Amino acid sequence: MLIFEKISPENTHVAIKIALEKAKEVEIMAHTLRLFCEGMKVCVEIGAMALDAGALKKPRAVVALGGTGRGCDTACVMTPGYSAKIFDTRIHEILCKPY
Repeated sequence: MLIFEKISPENTHVAIKIALEKAKEVEIMAHTLRLFCEGMKVCVEIGAMALDAGALKKPRAVVALGGTGRGCDTACVMTPGYSAKIFDTRIHEILCKPY
């Protein structure tokens, strides 16, 4: 049971505090999305950008593609939220991601 003692809420809280001590809210969200992969963060960002720019007339399910400078490596089905309402974003399915 030693492994469960290491993964306690107190230890998690300390890890977050050390890693993100001076981070702003948006950076915490970015770090959380990167737990999946960099492309997942990009998918959420481009979904919000598409809504904000008017490329999507209203939030609806879309396939978003993301990745890094090396290319696209992530795809998901999502309903994006506007930047001002980013927590309205819903990831329905992760189609592919690295490792």
